[in-house]
Order: sequence, then C-alpha cells, then structure tokens
Amino acid sequence: MIRHGEKPDSGNGLNALGLQRAQCLRNVFGKSSSYNIGKIMAQMPQSDGSQGRPNATVYPLSQDLGLKIDLSCQRDDSKCVDKVVDNYSGSGNILICWEHKALTDIATALGDNNAPSYPTSTIFGPIQAHTARSQTPRLVRIVQDWITDPVALHSNVRAIRTKHDAGDLVGNGNVKAEEYHQKALSGLKDSSLFISDAFIDGEWIDKEKKFPVYVEPSTDTVLGQVSNCDLADFKKAIASAEKAQGEFYESTTALQRGALLRKWFDLIMANQDDLGTILSLENGKTKAEADGEVAYAASFVSWFAEEATRSYGDTIPSQYPNTTVLTFKEPIGVCGIITPWNFPAAMITRKIAPAFAAGCAVVIKPPSETPYSCAALANLAVRAGIPGKLMQVCPTKDRVAATELCTNPVVKKISFTGSTGVGKMLAKLATGTLKKCSLELGGNAPFIVFEDADLELAAEGAMFCKFR
Repeated sequence: MIRHGEKPDSGNGLNALGLQRAQCLRNVFGKSSSYNIGKIMAQMPQSDGSQGRPNATVYPLSQDLGLKIDLSCQRDDSKCVDKVVDNYSGSGNILICWEHKALTDIATALGDNNAPSYPTSTIFGPIQAHTARSQTPRLVRIVQDWITDPVALHSNVRAIRTKHDAGDLVGNGNVKAEEYHQKALSGLKDSSLFISDAFIDGEWIDKEKKFPVYVEPSTDTVLGQVSNCDLADFKKAIASAEKAQGEFYESTTALQRGALLRKWFDLIMANQDDLGTILSLENGKTKAEADGEVAYAASFVSWFAEEATRSYGDTIPSQYPNTTVLTFKEPIGVCGIITPWNFPAAMITRKIAPAFAAGCAVVIKPPSETPYSCAALANLAVRAGIPGKLMQVCPTKDRVAATELCTNPVVKKISFTGSTGVGKMLAKLATGTLKKCSLELGGNAPFIVFEDADLELAAEGAMFCKFR
C-alpha cells in the first residue's frame, strides 16, 4: 500500500520490486537494454464521481518505459453499486504504457524487425487489449509474464479476491491461476517455513484427514492441504502442554524466558520476507502490507521479552501486628489461544508472547483460512530454543474438537479475538470450569471526521490506522 504523499524510499518495499522488475527486463532483453523501473510516486487524483481514489504510478528513471497500476472502475458508473468499493474491484486494473521508441528498441533487442506501429504519444490501455495489437508475439508473452508474475501481484497490487480479477490479472496471462502461488512459494529463501502439519507434543504431525487452504477462493485455487486435528489431538496437546509448563517454569528464570523471546524476535525479523510471502498468499494482503504485519507481530515478542523480568509482586500492609503480606505472581496455567484470519501473525504473537514470558504453555487453534503463518512462527520459536511442547498448534475445521479448549479443566485461560457471536459462545462454555477469558470481539472501528477537519490529514490517519 502506498500512502498519499509517501516518498519512494520510505520502506514500503516497492522500490525493491521495481529494481527486481528492471533486472527481469534486462535479463530478457540482453545487454543492449538499459531500461530501469525504480522511481515510484503516489497520487490521489479525483475520479469522475469526484471521489478520491489512490493511484500508484511507476515512472522510468531514464527511458519512457513504465507500468501504471490504476485502481479505477472500468465499468459504467451505473453498474457501480458503490463507486469507491467497486473502484477497487473493477476489471482491467493494470494498464501498461509504452512509448513508440521504447517499443521499437525492445523489438530490436529481441531481434524482431517487425516493430509495432504506434503513435508517438503515450498509449494507455488494458494489457489484453494493448498487447493484442502488438505484432511482436514474443513481446506480448514477455509483457504478460512480467505483469502476471505472482510476486508483482502480491507486492504492488491489491489482493486478488474476485473471479473477475483473477480472469483479468492471471487467467489471461501465461501464469495460470492455480499455478501462480507455486511460483511465489518457490521463491522462499527457507521453504521449511511453509508447513501444513499440526505441531503436537513437540512433533510435526501429518494427519491423514486434511482441509484445503485457498489462495484464491473465487477460483477454488488451493494453496495447500493442512492437517485437520480432531478431539483426540486436542486432548493430547492439552495434556502435553500441562506437563511442559511445569518443567519450563520450574527450570527457567524470568531473565532466561526473556532471552528466549528475544531470540525468537530476531529470527522473525531475519525471516520477515518469507513470512510476509506466506502471509500474503494465505491472507490476500499485498506483500508490503504482509511484511508490515510481520514486523508488527515481532514487536509484541520484543515487548514481552522485556516485560518477562517485570512480573513484580506487591507488599501489602497487614491488619495484624508484626505481620507482612506479600503477593507474587505465578503462571496461570495452560492457555487456549484462538485467533482470527485477518491478522494471522500479529494476533498469534500478541497472545503467546506474554504467555511464554509468564511461563505458561499454549494450545493454539489458528484460523482455518490462514494457518500457515502460525506454523511458521512455531517453527521459528522452536529454533529460538523455546521448548516445542510449550507451543501446541492444532489447525482444524472441526468446531466440536476446538471447543475442548473451553471445556477441558486443564486449560485455565482462553484468549480469543473474533466475532461477538463466537465470543459469547466461548465465554458460555468456559463458565463450566471457571476459566479466565480475554476476549477481543468484533466492532465497526468507527473513524469520526468532523466538518471542520482537515480531510487530507483524516485520510492519512485512516490509512495509518488500518494499514501496516
């Protein structure tokens, strides 16, 4: 996501993307090509309906070669139920701009003497329509490969979540909808972070029964098949966590637990790029947004690494003479963690980092839509030296099995982020064993702008609140 007025070197990841695309072009066109994509700017022009829409335009540094990403509605306004919303989901969102000289130079670099004939003015048009007019078939293929590259889609363009978009951006190119995510996964620096197994009793378990995780729900494109835990798995995980917690708390100091969390933080940040790719694929966020969430998730680990040594007790004046009342804090026990799909990394660390700092074990039911980020974080936690049995990961589509976290007496606390309806149900189930509950339930996140407010500042504030 590019914020209004943001400079290209502000760390949103797009400069790196531009250089990567430029390198791809140089590799294809050979040494004779000097085209470069690198200068990235942001603007907010007004649409015909006088409603602002963000545009991200890539300008060439030295040649008239560029890519324009226009999040505008390509349909008639009469067909837009909501202009702003539909402007984000319209067809033909990626437009490509070539100058005549650039097209001629590229054709020459390819050894094609039939240079396409275009007017000297800049041409804008959807990829399909634009490249279909080209008389250079190889050029058409290169352009489509470049634009439909999965890394570009997840780095520089909004999430593809409608069949309409999938057809325009992927299906009409050379990268098939069911294959583009595989290309992104093959680019992981550490492929062992992409895990489809459950993590129970310190072991990765490949269950025979699985459920699909979709990278493109509208086209039924499956990212992977994930182990589907049953009731017996949850019971085993809870029992293992209870035993692990006693051993962990008794054998470590707060300082040692903080050091382990610090190592985990370092590993998360060292693998930010891979974690961002995995999160982007399963969740649908842009790569820049996903990378931002990974950093946000790591910040919770860093915070509680320091807070581990601050679990202070209290000294309380006594009503009796020659008596002092002391209080000290102990870990509450095994914690059941249930997280939402919209922040698959941040909500995991936000809940389990304080649990580890206090000396608690956790049993996690990650969201069935986005379980891969949780598995990757668990993998890194084990690498950091955190005992594997302290963190049980039980992905499942079985709601009955998941309720074991609320009804099993060994679990002493539930932490849940999600809808109000589900939160009420979990709280009701938890009363049977008097569990403590930390519930962050759904809301409308109101953002109030008064008539005399600076609208540009308000827009920037809203973007800052909702995007990482």
